[in-house]
Amino acid sequence: MKKLWLLLAIALPLQFIHAQEVKHAPTVDQGRAAYKRSFLRLLSLNQQEAGLAKIGYLELLDLHDEMRKCEGVDRERELDYCAETEELDGLALLRLKRFLDRHNLYAQFLARTHKASAELCAANWSAKIRSRR
Repeated sequence: MKKLWLLLAIALPLQFIHAQEVKHAPTVDQGRAAYKRSFLRLLSLNQQEAGLAKIGYLELLDLHDEMRKCEGVDRERELDYCAETEELDGLALLRLKRFLDRHNLYAQFLARTHKASAELCAANWSAKIRSRR
């Protein structure tokens, strides 16, 4: 029992230390360095054929998040970060669409979406007709 109390006495303060961990926003210099890395990475990919396949989807999302954090810190280059974020969004969306196409999931998605919108339209139409009576 004493060992249990000793373990709790040691473990509980560690939980509070971990909870107090603070994440700081990047500095202007860190943001500019991240932008330069991201920009050069995308530039090298654009110059290669099938370059998009060499960057992972999660890496695109990480770069996107990093650029978003830098937007608010460096007001002088806010538009550059915004443009980079949009580029990364487009690439991530393209990766996702290509994956869905490759596995024939995009066609299924469109068919289900069409069916759901047709059902919704029919339900709305019948509701309008009933309300006019």
